[in-house]
Amino acid sequence: MKVTTLKQLGAFIRDQRRQRKWTQKQLADASGTLQSWLSGVEKGKGNPEFGKLMAVLRALDVTLDLHRQSAGPKPVPRPNASPAQLDRASTVRRTASGGLDSSRRDAPSPASGGIARGSAQAPSVQSLRARFQKSGKK
Repeated sequence: MKVTTLKQLGAFIRDQRRQRKWTQKQLADASGTLQSWLSGVEKGKGNPEFGKLMAVLRALDVTLDLHRQSAGPKPVPRPNASPAQLDRASTVRRTASGGLDSSRRDAPSPASGGIARGSAQAPSVQSLRARFQKSGKK
């Protein structure tokens, strides 16, 4: 059975429970959950805790077999991003050494009022550490 929604998972759990002729109370006791919680799961309601779902599946002697649906990764949706923000995000690149590429066109400059790393406005880690140690706090 292919399960892609909580409602389908709840129906699957209900079907497995009924095949064993168990009540919700019996399955709840066997899995260490509450009957009221299990009822909600079987109806596909709420957002059940994964650990509890796994306990229910163990009690039913059911294992999960996870497979990818497609060969390639899907892009991560950014629900509130404007086209300009998406364009800026796509310009972020990593250098061969693993750092961010300093040629990003949207990087703030000291002249524009933004705080750039290493500028006089942005304190270095060493200066912050020195201030902290001078204050007597460890």
